[in-house]
Amino acid sequence: MNTQPASESAETPPLSPETPADAQAGDAPAQPAAVVSTAVLEESELDASTHFAFKHKIFTIKNCRFALNGSDRMPCFYIPMGENTVAIELAKLQQEFNLPPDSVDAALLLKVQKGLSYVKEIRPNDSIPREILDGSASWSVDESHKELALAKLQMELVFWMQGRRDEVPALEQLKRNQATPKMRGQIKDAHAKICQLLKFEELKASRDRIDEIARETTYIEALRERSYKLNDIAIKLASFYTTYKKEAAFSAEITRMQDLMRRAIKLISERFNKVDMMLREVLKVVNEHAITINIVRAVRDELHLELRKWDEYFPKWAELNVERDDGTEKFFRTFYRFLAENYMEQQSWSAPKKK
Repeated sequence: MNTQPASESAETPPLSPETPADAQAGDAPAQPAAVVSTAVLEESELDASTHFAFKHKIFTIKNCRFALNGSDRMPCFYIPMGENTVAIELAKLQQEFNLPPDSVDAALLLKVQKGLSYVKEIRPNDSIPREILDGSASWSVDESHKELALAKLQMELVFWMQGRRDEVPALEQLKRNQATPKMRGQIKDAHAKICQLLKFEELKASRDRIDEIARETTYIEALRERSYKLNDIAIKLASFYTTYKKEAAFSAEITRMQDLMRRAIKLISERFNKVDMMLREVLKVVNEHAITINIVRAVRDELHLELRKWDEYFPKWAELNVERDDGTEKFFRTFYRFLAENYMEQQSWSAPKKK
């Protein structure tokens, strides 16, 4: 069995490059005394419908956890073994420890696989992410994101009433504008008109639906703010290119990264645009608010997972000086591989037609 040094950090310990994950997992049952530690967690009486309340003893090992592994982001189960850690792919785990397909543990492993799209790691007895249980987000946002989400939706009401769009100002200006009697009146009139057109009995019905949608788009605004770090990386890459454009090999490497960065930014921006364009159709959004919320949540989860890929690179780029040295060149090679693995446009190949 191949092992890696144990770690309590958020970073996932990599599998050995010489040995595939299933080979590591396959060796696990051969030495149960070495694997199943005596330092176990207390048996859980938690509800498996809301918690990862596993039944098998393998899940009671102290400090065991689930996390994604490596560039392929394979869900794995990590078991401490002394000073080392062994990683087992979930399918192999189920097979080697004889977890029946219809068992509680097998069902929970499916939820683990899905849950790792929303959280970095899962430990036995953790709460199941809310995204799986009811569709709501399991991560927190700032109050400013809540204010911005509601203010932007209220501006859509104003634009709808005016019959034309203006530029949306920054949050503080939005709040000042919407505090004026004129704009408060426009927002109120918009709700009244929506209720009339949709035949709602109470004026608050439109307001309640807008508030409910704003609670969901709050997470879009939080993710949008985080995505701005992509632009910061693009700006710093441009500075590198300007500084070293006379060095042919190094500038060519920077150009390749710039091309992939533009593709990454475009793909992520398109997801934000999908939500923004949908919210412009105010009457439809209010009328079909349940559908709207489902779409917003789906985009939220896509963006959250996509931006999580960048977690280790955002702080490194923020600290990086525009200087060429061995450390920078090594980092650039790593960063280029990351971009290529995630944003290289795949070319489809087809055999030439016979004449």
